[in-house]
Amino acid sequence: MLYARAFTFLFIARRVAFCSPANASIETANNTFKWPTVEAFLNDSILTDYTHDILLLDDGSEGMRLILEERAAVSQVLEWFVDRLKSFVNNREFRKEAFIKVLDYMQEDLNNVIERILEIPTSVNLTRQLNFAAYFYSEMKGSANVLSIYGDNSIEIRLVRWIVYIHLTLLSLFNLHGIPDPTTPGYIEIIERLRRLLAFWGSLFSELRGVLPPVATVFEDKLSQAEKVLIYLEQHFFK
Repeated sequence: MLYARAFTFLFIARRVAFCSPANASIETANNTFKWPTVEAFLNDSILTDYTHDILLLDDGSEGMRLILEERAAVSQVLEWFVDRLKSFVNNREFRKEAFIKVLDYMQEDLNNVIERILEIPTSVNLTRQLNFAAYFYSEMKGSANVLSIYGDNSIEIRLVRWIVYIHLTLLSLFNLHGIPDPTTPGYIEIIERLRRLLAFWGSLFSELRGVLPPVATVFEDKLSQAEKVLIYLEQHFFK
């Protein structure tokens, strides 16, 4: 029953226009959702400017029951959404073509979830969950775009591709609610291996000459984001 309710508003009507995570927002009558940066995601601050985070006490009323059910339904949809994103990534490969085929549909699904969350009293946990789903999706979309544009086999482009894979792999180490998941098989070994690779490839890229400025910008941006996520994962593990 709840599972069916969770997907009702996704598949009955797709009423929100396509919205690019890179530079756009979603608006309702009273609130606006801005796409997250890595800093906002890791600082848990993406929704603080508008989220009506209300501590709700279940008084047994019909209205309260509906709000709690709505929260649970939206959370379930976000779990499904993040799980779908993870299916396109492992620590050796990003299935770019498969992701691109469903990109528009996933964008519409996420837009619908965001619009719904903006209309209900939300919670810290739901805020975090949405934050992670939106960031993961926007980074996967951006990565697919980068890999489509830069397809040659020059050393600098190969390094860009590897940094993209590392960044997405690090994001796959979070659970469906956007919390680092140390129970992932090989969690710390994966982090240690990726740290060594980031350091090596970053050093190698810095020694290259004649790299086009747009390529250098992409590499440095992806490297910076991957390093921030990796540090966050390490800190969570060693707390």
